[in-house]
Amino acid sequence: MTSSYINQRDAFLVHNARSNMNNHVGYNHHLSDIRNLALGTDGIGSDMFEEMKFAFFKHRDAGGPLWPDSFAKALANGNELMSRNFGAKFGLLEAGYKADLTICDYNSPTPLLADNIAGHIAFGMGSGSVHSVMVNGVMVYEDRQFNFDCDSIYAQARKAAASMWRRMECAGINNSSPLLSEKRGN
Repeated sequence: MTSSYINQRDAFLVHNARSNMNNHVGYNHHLSDIRNLALGTDGIGSDMFEEMKFAFFKHRDAGGPLWPDSFAKALANGNELMSRNFGAKFGLLEAGYKADLTICDYNSPTPLLADNIAGHIAFGMGSGSVHSVMVNGVMVYEDRQFNFDCDSIYAQARKAAASMWRRMECAGINNSSPLLSEKRGN
């Protein structure tokens, strides 16, 4: 699929840099040609700060011309992608938009300006900078604390993962999961 094909259809290309690198699926050297570029994780963590860093550094390593501001725009483009698919408005603090907000506590070593914020996001900030998160007007993470029981969620996730790995082993799909290796004594 070419960038012109994607652009002609006003489609999005969601770049999942860390997942693509992990799965050794290759690299799209034409990211700068994509009109609607967004960033995602493809399930390998949920740290969009890291995703932006990896996307930028992989792109630069491959000789690409884009700078952090292009990847900050790709990060923000996720709002348009969500608007198209979920029938709601995202990305602005205005009436009629979902009240989704991330508040960061970042001690900038240099002046933080509109012209250089993308560089600060790519090179300075990280998930540790996140102080609070609001989703649809509800604070779900405040003063670096979740307002729900994470331990029970993680316990359920571990059970679901173990069950999935067993089903995959029975289907002959995955013989290298950590759980299965432990059971075999590897």
